[in-house]
Amino acid sequence: MLDDCALLDWLAGEVAVVSMAATDAAPPLIYELTVSHLSGGSRTGVPWTVWVLPDSYEADVPCRAWPTVRQAPPWDEVADWIATMLGARTILVYDQHADTVLRMHLPDYPFPRILHATEIAARAWPDLNRALRADRSLRPPLPRYRPPASAQDAAMTELIARVLISASSRARRGLRGGP
Repeated sequence: MLDDCALLDWLAGEVAVVSMAATDAAPPLIYELTVSHLSGGSRTGVPWTVWVLPDSYEADVPCRAWPTVRQAPPWDEVADWIATMLGARTILVYDQHADTVLRMHLPDYPFPRILHATEIAARAWPDLNRALRADRSLRPPLPRYRPPASAQDAAMTELIARVLISASSRARRGLRGGP
């Protein structure tokens, strides 16, 4: 199990936040992918979004994305660029499903380490899962209706910032000996 100190070190280091939207086909095919670079919990540039034409039926892609997706290059034309964008950074994805989809699309990429935003949030705020189960309106949306990759990117970047701020506050309180 990952200890909290190692997790905080990784989040405070060089991180590539990877968010994506994929089809419901089997296997899932990425049609939108956003990569952001963070250093010390702060964004070091603008997010890069890549649209990809999946090798699937038009109906597998939400209609809001189809005008952009139909003009996009296929995955094999952008895969090397994406691997370059990831580099040797710690990679943060939304959950285990996104981890699996990313690994499937980049089988030759030597992933240094991948962290899941859902697990980090659950560790930082243990009551979060109980609240999500209790309040139906807070349940995560079905995979088909996940927000666009750019919105996921913003949420995961904010998560890292809040986790690091929270850890810094706890550390300062511990040094002062206060609650």
